Amino acid sequence: MSNNEFGWNTGPASIEEMVMKIVGDHLGVPGSTLNLEMNIIDDLGADAFDQLELIMTVEELFEIKIPDEELPKIHRIGDIVTAIKGARSTDS
Repeated sequence: MSNNEFGWNTGPASIEEMVMKIVGDHLGVPGSTLNLEMNIIDDLGADAFDQLELIMTVEELFEIKIPDEELPKIHRIGDIVTAIKGARSTDS
C-alpha cells in the first residue's frame, strides 16, 4: 500500500469509498451520509465550480484523465465512479 501526495492510501479501499470521501471532504459533508445515487448539485448543494474541482481532484488522485465528452454526464457520485472505471479501462 502506498500513499500519494494527498495522503490517500491507494491500496485496498474501493473506488466508491474513496470517491465518497473526496466528495465529503470537498463539500463538508460527512462521508457516512453519502450514497452513490446522490446528485452532486441538487442533493449536496455543490455548484458547477465545485463539480469541476471534484473532477480535477479525482483525476489527479487516480492519475487518470476523464474525457471531456464524459464530463456533462457526471451528475451523481456514482457517475464519478463510472467515469474513473471507464478512464482506467481505456488506459490499460
